[in-house]
Amino acid sequence: MRRTMLNPRTWLAPLSLVAIAGCSEIADVGGHIVTYRVNMAGTGTVDSVLYDNGTGTFVKVTAPSASASITVTVKNGGSVEAHIYARGTATPGAAKFAALWMTSTGIIEGDSVMWTTATATPVQQNIAKRVI
Repeated sequence: MRRTMLNPRTWLAPLSLVAIAGCSEIADVGGHIVTYRVNMAGTGTVDSVLYDNGTGTFVKVTAPSASASITVTVKNGGSVEAHIYARGTATPGAAKFAALWMTSTGIIEGDSVMWTTATATPVQQNIAKRVI
C-alpha cells in the first residue's frame, strides 16, 4: 500500500518543528517579567522614573501617574535597577517604589523602598542594581 501526504505521520513531525521554531522569546524558559510599581497616590507627584529595561539600558518615563506600573521582560542574567524622582504634596504620607519579578521556580522576589513625603519636598529614591 502506498503512503500519501494525507497520512498524519508524514506531516506531524515537520509541523511540530515549525511550531517550536515559532515560539517567541517572551515565552522562553528562564525569562522574568519585571514590574516596577509606584505608590504615591495622595501623597506626592512623580516627576520621572528611570528604569533598567533588562539590558543595562535605562528608559525614562516622564510624569507617570502616582500609581504607575511599568512591566518589562528580562532574560536570565539581565539586570533590574530603577530610580524615582518625586515631590511631596500638601498631604504628607507614606510612599513606596518597588520592583517585583517571578523566578524560574515560581517564587516572587523584589526590592522596594518606602519613605514619608513632606510638603513640596523633592525626593530621589533608588532600587539598587540586581542581576536576575
